[in-house]
Amino acid sequence: MQSTPAITTPTPQAGQPLVDLIRGNRPTAGFLLATLSVIFLALAVFLALKAFRVPGAEKPADQPLKENVLDPEKPPELPKADG
Repeated sequence: MQSTPAITTPTPQAGQPLVDLIRGNRPTAGFLLATLSVIFLALAVFLALKAFRVPGAEKPADQPLKENVLDPEKPPELPKADG
């Protein structure tokens, strides 16, 4: 019984297809990477502006709602006796 798993070494040619693709299509790959970098930069600026936005002017306090005389949960008022 082996207590430690056998160490596997990665193949040295693991990324070779990607390297060949970029070598063969260098202008297209450069354009694609430049476009992605501009998109990520714009996204970072957008998120930074959204996160650090200055709070607006203070809003006036909300006015309390008027009393609803037809509220079914409120008990009815008893009539006052003249006296």
